[in-house]
Amino acid sequence: MTSLRRSYWIVGGLLALGLVLFAWLRPQWTSEAVVLIPEQQMPAISGLIASVAAQSGLDVGTQTGALEFLREILTNESILASITSTTQPSSRQGHATLREYYKVHEASGAQESIKAARKLLSDLSVSIDVSPATLHIGLTLHDSLLAKAALTALLAAADSANRVSRLSQATEVRRAMDNQVAAARARLRGGEDSLQAFLVQNRSVTSSPVLQTMLARFTRSVDISRQWLMNLELQLAQAQYAEAQQVPTIAYVVPPTEPALRDYRTFHVAIALAVLLLGLQAIVWYYGHRTLEPLIPTDWTRIREVLIAICREPR
Repeated sequence: MTSLRRSYWIVGGLLALGLVLFAWLRPQWTSEAVVLIPEQQMPAISGLIASVAAQSGLDVGTQTGALEFLREILTNESILASITSTTQPSSRQGHATLREYYKVHEASGAQESIKAARKLLSDLSVSIDVSPATLHIGLTLHDSLLAKAALTALLAAADSANRVSRLSQATEVRRAMDNQVAAARARLRGGEDSLQAFLVQNRSVTSSPVLQTMLARFTRSVDISRQWLMNLELQLAQAQYAEAQQVPTIAYVVPPTEPALRDYRTFHVAIALAVLLLGLQAIVWYYGHRTLEPLIPTDWTRIREVLIAICREPR
């Protein structure tokens, strides 16, 4: 029973120690960045443009909404897959791709990229801080240089995709404004034509109060249409300016950092699991010993002791 107890605890202790050593010998490093949407990317949108965008089913958005959209881009599988085949600096191999880091092997490169992207997503953390409106991104890998390089590449890919999205949105808003301006011009032209026809038919209106009233109505309608068109043309110019902007959509509060301190979270989890394993082992031994010992016949115990004594006698 003593040798069995010794073997039982040695095996359990080695398993717990191996778990802790495995976590210690595979350190994790976290590169972090904090970004925000630049002010020039979030202009004061007029109520008219917002109304037109809403009618077109577009979200011109608030700054928090823009950060949420950026978070969706950063965690998009296609965006993540786009950087997995790019060679990045590595503290282990000199240079490596994320597909090589995750050791994915599939039938095609596209499948490898998707599989690596899913693993990359599990190592990525993205959170929004409402006040101030910033986005916190962290990437934890076992390779410190690769963590920083991959996070930088991911932010660059997200910025590029965000530019394309904003350009598409600005184009849709500009097209909607074009339709609004064309309709306003047609309305003004119709009002001017009606006023001209009225003046041709009634060359003298000073002697008739009714004609004076009608003339005032036509004139007021044309003035209103002209002011409305001028307002729309101003908004169209703003929409065209927004469409022509090609500035970055991401500004760094804290650029991707090079990990200086290792991430001990996995190591702490390994220690907790090792303690839990030893605790479960102690519980199993205690209750197992109490349950099985009475079931072992006394004669068998004596026979076992005799056999052990015989084996130990010198020959």
